[in-house]
Amino acid sequence: MFSKSLKFLKINLVNQNKWCILICNCNINQLNQNNMTHYEWVIECYTDDEYQDITDVNYTNTDQLDYSIDDFFAPEGHKVRLALVRKIGNEVAGELDRMYAYVINDTLPVTFEDGVTIPKKYHKALSKFINK
Repeated sequence: MFSKSLKFLKINLVNQNKWCILICNCNINQLNQNNMTHYEWVIECYTDDEYQDITDVNYTNTDQLDYSIDDFFAPEGHKVRLALVRKIGNEVAGELDRMYAYVINDTLPVTFEDGVTIPKKYHKALSKFINK
């Protein structure tokens, strides 16, 4: 069914009981080649209730951590939280994976949600920001 050059892929849309054909002209090996990893901080504004719905998001360059979080205000009934995001992808397939590591009690976890270790430079950046 899967050849090196993927031309047609059937997708079963279970909820609608329909079959759809997706035409794809890319080489399947290209989807796994040249993946790049990008890290960035995200500041989320969320409701202060049992649902914690995210109502606003601000992605920022890691060098701009202090500026962005100081200028991010939460309206009444909301809270703000900070996380480091790891994105993996390539030019052919786009973003393939995204993992979060939320700062809890001014501490960044050792790993992301999927168990991948967080580079030490982000722990240092957070510590520098907190100790200002």
